[in-house]
Amino acid sequence: MQVLHSLWNTKIFYIWAEFSALSLVSASSSDRAKKPLPHPFTLPEEELKNHLSKIIQLAGSNTETLILRLPSGKAGPLSSPWLLSEDYISEKAFGLVDCTVPAVALIPSIAIDLLLDKPVHPLPATAYADSTLFWSKLALFSLELVVREKFVPLVKEGRSFWRAVIDEPDDERLNIFSSSMPPSCLGLVSPLATNPSPRMLVRSFVDSAVDSLVRNSLRGDTLLPPRRGRKPLVAPLPQQFLLSLTSEDPSLNASDEELADFAAALDSWASELEPKTVDMPFRTCFRLEAPSADETWRLGFFLQARDDRSLLVPAGEVWRTRSDVLTLLKKRLKDPQEQLLADLGKAARIFPLLEKSLETARPVDLEMEIEEAYSFLRQSAPLLEQNGFGVLLPCWWQRSDNRLGIKLHLKDAPRKSGNVGPAFFGLDSVIEYDWQLSLGENTLTESEFTELARIKVPLIRV
Repeated sequence: MQVLHSLWNTKIFYIWAEFSALSLVSASSSDRAKKPLPHPFTLPEEELKNHLSKIIQLAGSNTETLILRLPSGKAGPLSSPWLLSEDYISEKAFGLVDCTVPAVALIPSIAIDLLLDKPVHPLPATAYADSTLFWSKLALFSLELVVREKFVPLVKEGRSFWRAVIDEPDDERLNIFSSSMPPSCLGLVSPLATNPSPRMLVRSFVDSAVDSLVRNSLRGDTLLPPRRGRKPLVAPLPQQFLLSLTSEDPSLNASDEELADFAAALDSWASELEPKTVDMPFRTCFRLEAPSADETWRLGFFLQARDDRSLLVPAGEVWRTRSDVLTLLKKRLKDPQEQLLADLGKAARIFPLLEKSLETARPVDLEMEIEEAYSFLRQSAPLLEQNGFGVLLPCWWQRSDNRLGIKLHLKDAPRKSGNVGPAFFGLDSVIEYDWQLSLGENTLTESEFTELARIKVPLIRV
């Protein structure tokens, strides 16, 4: 039995393995004299590389000797639970001990391919440790972010890279990953004074995975338009940046000052796409209300409790607050009026129509025509949510059965009387069918559909 373990140090992905063919006994007295102890159950590096080569191409990888802090018995490091055989007598761990293991070091692009292409069922006589399963699930989360196009290009340390954009719901998922990280993922002894935190390991892994996945998908493409004439000896930094985003070499050739100014401009732009992490009990929320008759649509402004989304404070009540602190159900918010006004200004960058409401000193809502409300539903509402704002939409908007669709009506074919010659069996002789346009559960006639197409209204009341 071979057990595959994995580690991440914010830049390199490591894989090491245990081997059950070795005697499941602790280190000998001569080994125990060494500091740190060699792990007694590790798979030798050549066998480890041969085993991994059956799963993925290891071109460009190398082997290193790592120092891990692992559970130990009185005699030395213990084997992991996946390696235990039936005749093994378990030994109680009394502490942690530093030990050395040979490991294969993988660059992020190869590591992501390995984790995503990992067979659901391991190869015979192979088991995945909880650390490998953890990084595999985090790789799937990174792939999901790429599919959802949640990434931006930036510059760091003189190199271009694609960084994941994490909104509030995704940030909660990252917190779950960080809090559920197996202890074995934290066993790498770093030469630095402090080891990276679980949150730092998770975020750096996601960013590296997103960068590798996006670069792989853009391989062979160019983000620059065709250009005539002779190429300059040194391309301007913006051109280098665009070229490096699709290249395996992300390095940029420019002075430190120029790189710093360019990176700062990109960071300022990207900061508008990713919500700031703030420790406030309330956030600004927008609620779209459909008109009851021929009235206009109304977008109401609220402060919403972060830990209880049903708790809403209308903007009118916020403006009537005379104190500098708003207290509601034991939740305190300092300067609520300033927060609401500042958030409305930030939201106006995403939904420019909000600037109309900011023409008043104390805005409480925004009135919209039906076309503007439809644009908010389709375009602005998702962007506001991604930037940390609360958005409450009519319940019917999320229901697909309230949209224009097609119904198929089937019925038995009528029987024909008399002898008409030899029988021919076909679909038309068994059933009759009729295609019908529908709006929700309501069938539309041809004249009704023609009228809908004529008035060109995106939303109608059924």
